[in-house]
Amino acid sequence: MATTLKDIAREAGTTIATVSLALRGAPNVSTAKKEEILRIANSLGYRRNAHVSSLMRHIRQGRKNLPRPSPVALVFAHPERDARKRYVFIERRFQGMETRLAERGYRAQTFWYNDPDCSPERLGRILEARGIRGLVLSLFREYETGIDLAWDKFAVATQSDFILGPLIHRIKEDYFGNVIQAMTHLWKSGCRRIGMAHNHQHARSARLESSAAYHEFMLRARGTFSSMPAVCIPEDSRQWDEQFFMKWFRRVKPDAVLTFDWTIPEWLGSAGIRVPEDVSVAVLNRCPSAPEMSGVDPMPERLGAISVDLVVEQIESNEIGLPTIPRVITIPGLWKPGKTTRPSVADNDDSVKDWRLGMPPFLLSTPPSGQ
Repeated sequence: MATTLKDIAREAGTTIATVSLALRGAPNVSTAKKEEILRIANSLGYRRNAHVSSLMRHIRQGRKNLPRPSPVALVFAHPERDARKRYVFIERRFQGMETRLAERGYRAQTFWYNDPDCSPERLGRILEARGIRGLVLSLFREYETGIDLAWDKFAVATQSDFILGPLIHRIKEDYFGNVIQAMTHLWKSGCRRIGMAHNHQHARSARLESSAAYHEFMLRARGTFSSMPAVCIPEDSRQWDEQFFMKWFRRVKPDAVLTFDWTIPEWLGSAGIRVPEDVSVAVLNRCPSAPEMSGVDPMPERLGAISVDLVVEQIESNEIGLPTIPRVITIPGLWKPGKTTRPSVADNDDSVKDWRLGMPPFLLSTPPSGQ
């Protein structure tokens, strides 16, 4: 918990107004009192909120124009500098972050962590020189990159598992819930042999959660693991291609495929298999730019916006540095019907506002004896 003016006033046996004046060096507070209050403030670890201080200074001086919004750094790690232009989901996250920062009275400054001309030490110096106290990490392919910064100088949050870094506040996709949500819609459309297949690289951080959700759903649906369509996720991403997928498909004969790979409908079509008449395909990374695909939109704008909220709340509470108790906030996606799955009850029933309301009864009970 950050130290406040009220805490200092209580310890010093004076008023909040006197503490505020003393910390600003006001001449109507005695030197002795200023020194006493400053000593207490230092002992309690008090740090001024630069954003609030700047605003209050403008108000006291009677200025009509508000001070320029304080900057918050958007630090993204990705092998490609222009990843934002090339990948729609990255662009959507940035849009969410920038929009929310503007709504909260801040401005964004973007930094590419992988920049070969800017070491982590230099980046830290730049952030400090620009008075940046808030930092939102957007880590893509986060398993490849460790982040090395002076964490005690920043309020930080990220949108990934952040495997190679300290424990900080995190926003993440609800991979488990998104899989259950998609499989619920597939089940309600009549699919009973639902398989999961995707490139390892498409969802490396999601692998355990998505696979666990798949097996939990199928176990409760079928009552047994026997004759269950296999999960097809090759350990080596170089194995993933049309031939690899079709070999698995012909072996397990699923009536629906859950995936992160948008090319699967094309592969099936090339083999003379109709989508969705012969097999349904649902993606876990559905995007408005491909409305023909059915699946769960992970809502990356929300991930970006809420990660900004976490950083701004820390700045405005004067909570700088690594948190004592890091928070992990999981954001569910939204099911969006398209043309690659057969209609389900939830797709046509406007009364089903929350996917849990349409959850099959077996998900709320113990596994049945068998089907």
